[in-house]
Amino acid sequence: MTQSLAKPKRRAGKGREARKEGASFWTIEDLERLQRETKRNYDLIKGKLVEVMPAGDLHGYIAMRVSRILDNHIQDNRLGHSYAAETGFVVSRAPEKQTVMGADFAFISKERLPKQPKKKGFGEIAPDFVVEVQSPNDNLNDALTKVSEWLAGGVKLVWLVNPETETITTFNQKGEVKSFSGKQKITGEEVIKNFSIETRKFFE
Repeated sequence: MTQSLAKPKRRAGKGREARKEGASFWTIEDLERLQRETKRNYDLIKGKLVEVMPAGDLHGYIAMRVSRILDNHIQDNRLGHSYAAETGFVVSRAPEKQTVMGADFAFISKERLPKQPKKKGFGEIAPDFVVEVQSPNDNLNDALTKVSEWLAGGVKLVWLVNPETETITTFNQKGEVKSFSGKQKITGEEVIKNFSIETRKFFE
């Protein structure tokens, strides 16, 4: 669940925003400082700050189940590293459009892993694959915006999981959009090699 915040405003005193006078966008440095100060989680999408609200029961259950099934395959086949919910990844550093986002699950192939993982800060390598689980109150347009940003940032495959309808919609760099449910088998395409499972297994 997400909640948009107003544009940043300069304020006097110790915590003054580290932006140019009159700036109406947030930066990655702003985000890092804000999270340290407030102990809250945010996405930063094209300079716009969006608070990430705690997920509900069904969301949490499905997100964990999807993550466990995927991670078991990834680890058993030594495909790369899996990342837990809300791990932040820098998707864009473009001026006034800086973007840092987290997903419910993310994967980076072993071929693209950094030789020395960062001990602090957001991941600098965009994932190969991410999963976004929808909450009942989530706005579909907001979810699709995140999907678009992930793809624009270089993510090869995105899953949008709907626990209420028990469907998974997939998006890839070829522009293909597919929906899976029930006994239909969903795969990791060329990203999660040799992964194939009936969609319903994620919702049991």
